[in-house]
Amino acid sequence: PLKVVKNPAEETVFNLYTVTWSEWALLFGGVGIMTILYLYRGLLERIIIGKPAPDLEVRRNISL
Repeated sequence: PLKVVKNPAEETVFNLYTVTWSEWALLFGGVGIMTILYLYRGLLERIIIGKPAPDLEVRRNISL
């Protein structure tokens, strides 16, 4: 990237802001998807499979 800012402190803050901005987007995207899948996996399986799947039955089937 182009180094336009001459002040090292401002440049460090700028680089930190840009890096954390992309990393926060990836982090929130992954965590959001995982959280939605974890919270709504019963509803998703009910929609996909077509029958209610409680948490205990899901874990029992995975363990078996």
